[in-house]
Amino acid sequence: MSFWDTVAQEQERIYDLRCLPSKWVHLASAQAITIYLLLLTSNRDNVLQHHPNLPITLLFTLRTNFEHLHRMLSGYTAPTKQPRCRQTWEDWVFAESKLRTATVYFILASCYDVDYGLPCDRDIDHKFGEIELPATKSLWEATDEVSWNKVRDLAIPAQGRAHPVESSETRLNYTNLVELNKLHGGPECRATMKCDSGLESKVQTWYKKMDELGMLVSLCSVMGD
Repeated sequence: MSFWDTVAQEQERIYDLRCLPSKWVHLASAQAITIYLLLLTSNRDNVLQHHPNLPITLLFTLRTNFEHLHRMLSGYTAPTKQPRCRQTWEDWVFAESKLRTATVYFILASCYDVDYGLPCDRDIDHKFGEIELPATKSLWEATDEVSWNKVRDLAIPAQGRAHPVESSETRLNYTNLVELNKLHGGPECRATMKCDSGLESKVQTWYKKMDELGMLVSLCSVMGD
């Protein structure tokens, strides 16, 4: 049995799990399917020869996973406040993981002709520009809730630490990067766009703290503007 025979079987197994209520199962399934899609792009001709329908079935399954994930947590954001309580590390990891998985998909879709997958083509659907940028490297790589809270507290202004329930992290999105690239793109762009010093400062801060996925997103924003 070849590797892609195994992938085809795994896709069917993952699709059979679609009715399970566990958000972590759907997240892990979406991550696995995304990895298979990435591998498929570098083996496209060989895969299509033996499994011509695999790209469509993978994308169909990915869409199903994200439909369930959207019902459990809407959008592509990692909110930092909840009513009457501070967000838990587990909830943050789930939201951030979903965001990052979607980011990889949209990067893939920007490089290849992906016309069936996550909702992203209609006016009412999610678009790449709406996705928040990946969290900082130190937050994402925190190994437990204690270390995550320490990093998170350092990122919250003093007034926010005094009222943690009312404070929230301001997250940039992909459109912010594209807008800033256009601003720096040449005289014709600068003549028609007003520089937002606050936005530029936030982006520069994000650049300093981003991880490897952030680097990839930043590169895409330069290539795609």
